[in-house]
Amino acid sequence: MILNKTRVIVITAREDLAARATAMAIDPVAFFMKPFDDEKFIAAVGDALNQSRK
Repeated sequence: MILNKTRVIVITAREDLAARATAMAIDPVAFFMKPFDDEKFIAAVGDALNQSRK
């Protein structure tokens, strides 16, 4: 079986709980609400890249 190595980072401006629950159902590497910290976002991208290389 081939596993999908695509990693997802969710960025949203929506604050409602339903939107967050839907986004979390796809098991993202990270979840950010706008506005977000640039350094934390860059770190999340690095984490996603590292995970996809495993």
